[in-house]
Amino acid sequence: MKLRSSHRPRGFTLIELLVVIAIIAILIGLLVPAVQKVRDAAANTQCRNNLKQLSLAAHAYHDVYKRFMPGNDFPDLTPPIFDPATGKFSGAWSDPRFNGLPYGTFSWSAYILPFVEGNNVYKIINFNVPAYTPYFQEYGSETGGRPQPYGDPLNATAATSMPAVFICPAAQRARPENEQKDYGINGGIQSKGCCAERSLTKSAEGMAWLRSKVRMADIRDGTSNTFLFFDLMHYGFHGRIDFAKGSNPFLFVNEAGQGYAVGSTNGTVAGAWPPNDETSNHRGPESAHVGGVFAAMADGHVTFVPDSISLDVYLAAFTRSGGEPLAWSDF
Repeated sequence: MKLRSSHRPRGFTLIELLVVIAIIAILIGLLVPAVQKVRDAAANTQCRNNLKQLSLAAHAYHDVYKRFMPGNDFPDLTPPIFDPATGKFSGAWSDPRFNGLPYGTFSWSAYILPFVEGNNVYKIINFNVPAYTPYFQEYGSETGGRPQPYGDPLNATAATSMPAVFICPAAQRARPENEQKDYGINGGIQSKGCCAERSLTKSAEGMAWLRSKVRMADIRDGTSNTFLFFDLMHYGFHGRIDFAKGSNPFLFVNEAGQGYAVGSTNGTVAGAWPPNDETSNHRGPESAHVGGVFAAMADGHVTFVPDSISLDVYLAAFTRSGGEPLAWSDF
């Protein structure tokens, strides 16, 4: 006959259990930052790749049309909808809140769609009526002080079908991923006044402005020294559109905060808009990357622009033919 032992198996003591919990907490504490670092690195890589793809698309556009795409543009209609003498738009293309300013002109992003595997979206855009955006916040007003719809609903499907190449995975989302982009084009430094999206001449030092037709031969400072595209996360405070509201519609351009990154308010270092500056009416590049923004240069290579960059070098890289004695490598 087998006798049953009176001793029960020994369990964990409270101290041992606390030690195990503490070890697990330490391991989690070590693991979480590592995982976040991997995620950040992956987001940075994807963002750089997006900028590279946009640059390649811009070069492909240039190969076909012998010029880079405009920063924003509109159709040649009869009667004309834009008066170069006054710089004013009319009819449905005129801002209902600020009469004469552009309203629903088409961003550079519309014109490169065939070169970023977005030809199906490009084909459904009606360029003879204004672009559309489903949301327009401005100056604290959720309607932007304008009646709906914002632009022409004939372009609503295209406006909400944005390809993923226009999305930075590091950027926070204020609006859905199919309707607002996170990149902007070099809109110059406003040396002759405001603004790239509404003037044919006043901010024409960069790579794009209203109806621009920049050729490769026009980039006399060197393509490796001249900005082409930037991070311009739609979550940021750009122009008249408040922080965390959505400031960079896919196709629709009304003001310089939409699709443009501009280096200065008046062409000077004193008026510079450095990277990631959240001051009111800021129009410089912005990202969620730590310490700076990514930029694609006009030759297609992608670089990191630190928040602490020398403003002389920064503004020099915004101009395509300023003749500044600075190379981008100087920073």
